[in-house]
Amino acid sequence: MANTLAAIIDQVEGELKDTGNAVWSADELTAHIRRALGQVSLSSPRLLDALLPSADGVYEYSLSALTGLLWLVDCWYPWNPAEPCCPAPRPERWGLVKEGTLAIESGTRPDGAVEHQIRVFYCAAHTIAGLDGAASGTLDAAGEGLVVLGASGYAALQRAQDGTARVWPNAGAVAALTAWGEQRLAHFNAALDTLRRRSVLGGDARGEVR
Repeated sequence: MANTLAAIIDQVEGELKDTGNAVWSADELTAHIRRALGQVSLSSPRLLDALLPSADGVYEYSLSALTGLLWLVDCWYPWNPAEPCCPAPRPERWGLVKEGTLAIESGTRPDGAVEHQIRVFYCAAHTIAGLDGAASGTLDAAGEGLVVLGASGYAALQRAQDGTARVWPNAGAVAALTAWGEQRLAHFNAALDTLRRRSVLGGDARGEVR
C-alpha cells in the first residue's frame, strides 16, 4: 500500500493519463482525492474505542481528543479497564447534547476514580499520509484503490464540465470524458453500497440521546 498523498496522486494521474499534470493540477487532484476519501470513510469507517476519565460530579465530556470522529456507536460506564466485565455496564442514558460533547445519565456518580472511566466506541474517518496534516494512512489496498477510482471519476467529470465552456481540439472529447467519468463513478458508488451493507454498526448513536 502506498497510503501517501503523493503516491495516490500519482495513481490518479496514471488513470487519467496525465502524469505530467498537463490537464489536472496536483491541487485539483488532491481535492478529488479528499472527496473520494470522505465517501469511503462514511461507507466503511474505522471502528475505534477510547477511554475518557470521569471528573467529580461532571456528566458532560468533550470528545475533541477523538481524532476523525464521525459518530458514536456505544458507551460503557462505569468502566474499570483492570476488571472488565460482561455484560458491559451502560449509563441509563447517553448521547451527544451538542457537537463534540457526550452527556451521560447514570446512578453511578462520576468522581474521577479509575473504576469510573467512560469507554466510548466510535466511527472515525480514514486518513492518507500527507493529506490535511495526517502523519499516516489507514486505508488497506482495496480502500486505496477505491479512493483512486472515485477521485479519477470526479476529476474527469470536473474537467468535462469545464470543457463545455471552451473549444476542445476533438469535438467528441467532452462526451467521451463525461462517459468515462460517469462509468468510473458508477463503479465507485456500487462499491460504496457494498461496503455499507457489510458494515455492522451496533447501537448507532448519531446524536440521539439514549
